[in-house]
This record gives sequence, structure tokens and C-alpha cells, in this order.
Amino acid sequence: MAGDAARGGGGVAIVCAGRRGRVSMDDAWCAGHLVTRLVQAVAGATLTDGARAAQALRTELGPPTPAGLACTAAGRALRAIGRADDLRACAAVDDLAVVPVRRDGALVSDRGCQGGEEDV
Repeated sequence: MAGDAARGGGGVAIVCAGRRGRVSMDDAWCAGHLVTRLVQAVAGATLTDGARAAQALRTELGPPTPAGLACTAAGRALRAIGRADDLRACAAVDDLAVVPVRRDGALVSDRGCQGGEEDV
């Protein structure tokens, strides 16, 4: 993500789903963490007000943690249905070998594969 933006000068969109038309704490917190990482990787990145607000939230709270996410509405909902262990995966950083990127309207591997790109 950051590499594509740095090489091609293109923008990066971090889209939060929210819940029922409202901001959700877990989305904004995690988006702020992504913004922080992006700014560290791409010198001179220009941020929208929303990105700056999310980054401020992450600065205040630190990186998302399973315990912290458990205190959000989404975390409480996961705990209520017996999925509290999912919070560990939600807070994981740098644990994926492949990151999808959007090219020509499709999500594809950021690395492609031999003989062409594979849909993600």
C-alpha cells in the first residue's frame, strides 16, 4: 500500500465500515494505526481531516490491542457471541504474507504471481 503510493504518486484510501451509519471506535482506531504506519513509510503524505482525526485517536490510545478492542462496541459484540479470541487476530500487525490492492476495479495480490495476477 505505502510502496504503491510512494512509487506511483497515487492516493491510498482507508475505508471504515462503521456500523449503522455511524463511526465505530474499532474502525477509527485501526484506521489511525494504518495512517500512522503510512506516514512513517511515505514522506510528505498529505492527509485528509478524517485521516488526521483517526491518527490522533491512535496517538492517544497507542496501537490497537485485544484488550483495548474488547472495550469497543464491536469487541463487546464479539464477546457476547463467544468470539473474544477473534480480537487477537483483529489487533495483529504485519502477520499477512499478501496484501490485496485494487487494480482495474478488482482486488489482486500486491505481488502478483507467475503468469499474471491472481484475484484475492
